Amino acid sequence: MSGQKAVQNGKAFESKIFAVLKQIPGVNVIKDIPYPSIYSAYSTKHKTKMEFRAENISLTFETLDFQGNKITKTRLFNTLNIECKYQEDSGTTDEKYPLVYENALISDAEATLFVYEDPLKNIKRGALEFMYDKALNSGERLIVMDFDSFLANVNKQYALELVAARFEQGSELFQANHPRLKMLDSYSRKRFNQAMRKNEQCGEFFDEYLDCQRDFHNFIARHGVQSRDYLPYLNNLRTLRAGITECLPNLN
Repeated sequence: MSGQKAVQNGKAFESKIFAVLKQIPGVNVIKDIPYPSIYSAYSTKHKTKMEFRAENISLTFETLDFQGNKITKTRLFNTLNIECKYQEDSGTTDEKYPLVYENALISDAEATLFVYEDPLKNIKRGALEFMYDKALNSGERLIVMDFDSFLANVNKQYALELVAARFEQGSELFQANHPRLKMLDSYSRKRFNQAMRKNEQCGEFFDEYLDCQRDFHNFIARHGVQSRDYLPYLNNLRTLRAGITECLPNLN
C-alpha cells in the first residue's frame, strides 16, 4: 500500500471512531488535542497531537486489582485520549505501538484508549500481545480494543444499537466537523508555495496561522489542557485555516 493510501485509510478509520463518539449521549469530543510526548523533554520543537479527546465517557475494560488478579471494571473517565491505528498491510504502523504506550503513561488525560483495526491480520506477531499486556499492567493508564470491541462496549454502556456498517469510510458527520485542512492536503508543496506567491492575502493568512500555532503550542506546554483557556487559540486557528482554503481554489 502506498503512503498516501495508508494515510487515507487512517483518516477514514478516524472518521468511523469520530462518528461513533458523536452518537454517545453526554460525551463531548475534542479533535486534534496537543499533548506532551516522551520526546518533548528533549526538544521544545517536538509537537504531538491526539486524534480525539472524549470527556465524560464510560468504558468497561480489563485491569488488575491490588492483589494482581485480572478483573473487569467499568469506569467513568472525565478525560480520555483516543489513539486510532488502522493497518491493512505489513507496514510500520505497529512499530509505533511502544510510543503510544509510553505517551499514555505521561498523558495529562486520565487514560488513553488505543483503538485499532486490522482487517487482513497483518499486524506483526507479538505487537498486539505487547499492547494488551502493557495495558493490563498500566494502572488503568492505557486501554486497548479493536474497533468491533469498542463499538460493542459503547452499545452496552449506553444501551445503543450502533452497527459497524453504518460507519462507512469518510462519513459525512466527520467531514462536516473536521477542521478545514483537507483541501491543503490535496496540494503538493510546490503548488502550495505557488499559491503563497500569487495570492498575498493567502500568504498573510498562512503567516498569521503559523504565529498562532506557535503561541498555541507554547500555551499548552506551559498550562496543559486541563483548563479550557486554550479554546480561543483553536477557534482562531480554524478561522485562519478557513481563510487559507478559501484562497487556494480561486487560483488559475
